[in-house]
Amino acid sequence: STGKRPAEDMEEEQAFKRSRNTDEMVELRILLQSKNAGAVIGKGGKNIKALRTDYNASVSVPDSSGPERILSISADTETIGEILKKIIPTLEEYQHYKSSDFDCELRLLIHQSLAGGIIGVKGAKIKELRENTQTTIKLFQECCPHSTDRVVLIGGKPDRVVECIKIILDLISESPIKGRAQPYDPNFYDETYDYGGFTMMFDERRGRPVGFPMRGRGGFDRMPPGRGVRPMPPSRRDYDDMSPRRGPPPPPPGRGGRGGSRARNLPLPPPPPPRGGDLMPYDRRGRPGDRYDGMV
Repeated sequence: STGKRPAEDMEEEQAFKRSRNTDEMVELRILLQSKNAGAVIGKGGKNIKALRTDYNASVSVPDSSGPERILSISADTETIGEILKKIIPTLEEYQHYKSSDFDCELRLLIHQSLAGGIIGVKGAKIKELRENTQTTIKLFQECCPHSTDRVVLIGGKPDRVVECIKIILDLISESPIKGRAQPYDPNFYDETYDYGGFTMMFDERRGRPVGFPMRGRGGFDRMPPGRGVRPMPPSRRDYDDMSPRRGPPPPPPGRGGRGGSRARNLPLPPPPPPRGGDLMPYDRRGRPGDRYDGMV
């Protein structure tokens, strides 16, 4: 026995794998809100050109007509990590933080056949990843519209999130993709799929639609805001409790169909907490991983 903690062993093992694969090019695809494309690209393409030159990497954010874009980076794992550390603080949700001590989240796109390698037997691998990188990880079950891609939502401090993504890239680079591959094209954006992407809402200040994280259908306390309540921006504390949603937000109080009858059967008082407004940042997060350890 070396007398080291398992986490140290894991870090050493990953470092060894990386040194072995230092020059191995991998592709990372991150799902972004369209409004963040400008931050990555910069005025006249200044930021994205600098990233390409400084890191000798392929970086692109292809245009799309919907609320989502894909940030694609091709480089070795270490370089991808450095680029992400540069990009995260420039995203609109995090620009106001002065230090790197804030919670963030990134949506990683992976081929559906690679999900099992991240989850592990009975969820052992995803649990180990969460504990060793101190992140929350949610693997959405449904593929993105018209694609074979699934979303892995990773939340935590920027350095931790980046470390987690690097380990996931190492894991999946060792596994061949099985079956056909149809990468997600954000032009096929469709809110009726439960894939963990972003959803359209109207930004009153700018008079145009913007993307927000899809939120839960999972119960009465996850109801979307009613008419006249302006949705809050994505809450950093909410990343671990995000379930996707179908369709545009219905008017309160019921949700129609099954959701409505379930809401009517709830005991009163107390009434369900309202969505939006002041309460939203204080949503219950639940325990990390309590609902999706077993997802395959």
